[in-house]
Amino acid sequence: MTVLLLFPLGLPIIGHLHILNPEAPYLSLHAWTNLYGKVFKIQFGSVPCVVISDVDVLKKVFSQEEATGRAPLYLTHGIMQGHGLICSEGPTWQEQRIVNQSIK
Repeated sequence: MTVLLLFPLGLPIIGHLHILNPEAPYLSLHAWTNLYGKVFKIQFGSVPCVVISDVDVLKKVFSQEEATGRAPLYLTHGIMQGHGLICSEGPTWQEQRIVNQSIK
């Protein structure tokens, strides 16, 4: 099933960076949620991103193996070399997530 996502108007190369609040990007994302719904698409430079602001949808998406991948960003693949909970993917991510959830 293909779902078309709504999105704010972006520019070539920089995507939506020009309309993202640089000091509080979460405020821009929250405002766009009111305009485009709880799931929408944006571009950080040339990297496409899907924003999900609905807990039920987020749980459903992250329960699928396809959602454990990470975008090839300098932070995740350059600096962190794919290590750590926010940077790892696949079986490594699953193991770290289980350990993280057991700590309360």
